[in-house]
Parts: sequence; C-alpha cells; structure tokens
Amino acid sequence: MLHFDYEIRVGNTNLSQRLMIEKFHRETALEIICYREPILSASNPKQAISDAVSEFRNLKRLFQGDALFLGPDTLNYPKSPTDYPKEWLKIE
Repeated sequence: MLHFDYEIRVGNTNLSQRLMIEKFHRETALEIICYREPILSASNPKQAISDAVSEFRNLKRLFQGDALFLGPDTLNYPKSPTDYPKEWLKIE
C-alpha cells in the first residue's frame, strides 16, 4: 500500500488528508481520508464541511472515482459504490 499525507487550503479551510492507494489483483483502490480535527476546530464548521465536500468532489473527478462517501472513523470501509455499511453516507 502506498499512502501519503498532505494539507490543502480550500476556501477558508485547511484540510489535512491522506491518500491511500492499494493494488488488489488487477484493480487499484484509492481511498481519501480527511481528518476531522481541522473541520471541527474551524471558526465556521458548516463552511468547513462544505469546503471539504467540494474538495472531495474535485478529487473524485481527478481520479475518476466511482463513488463519494462520508463516514465515521472506523476501519469498516465501503467495498464498492453499491456495497457499503449503513453508517456511511453516499454523497454521489
């Protein structure tokens, strides 16, 4: 698995993210993790969430992703665009 952490400023929000790339047989999986602390500590958390979702959409388009999910800090990740745990919200 290849992963790297980076920070990006979107609107008025500094996001701290991790890209995780893993190869499964002949397919490659990409997961993007956004750490919640910068969002929760923002002066306007509602705007910070909007900024984060906007960045997620940009990354989804850039990497030609199949789906965009919002979920909890667990290791129980979605398996596909149609197979995901009930605690995850499919945005698109």
